[in-house]
Amino acid sequence: MLESECRFTNIPKPSYFNRWINLRVPFSKVFGDVRCNLKEAVELGWHDRVHCGLDDSIIIARLLAVIMQRGFKFSITKSLTPPQAIT
Repeated sequence: MLESECRFTNIPKPSYFNRWINLRVPFSKVFGDVRCNLKEAVELGWHDRVHCGLDDSIIIARLLAVIMQRGFKFSITKSLTPPQAIT
């Protein structure tokens, strides 16, 4: 989505958007492989507007805070560029 939006607006995509953290990875490591939603997992609750971008971002930020409070150390989990070979 970001890639196509950048092309549409003719804005170059910064290279730091080529890697990210898949939040399922730290979520699974902290809460285990449970099948539940954010509300059930960390008792956050939604703010009236389900699937509102701003509200979803706030929920994700709260989830990140909970995961960090539990001592998880984040690292990049996905990348568009192949890993560099060590020589």
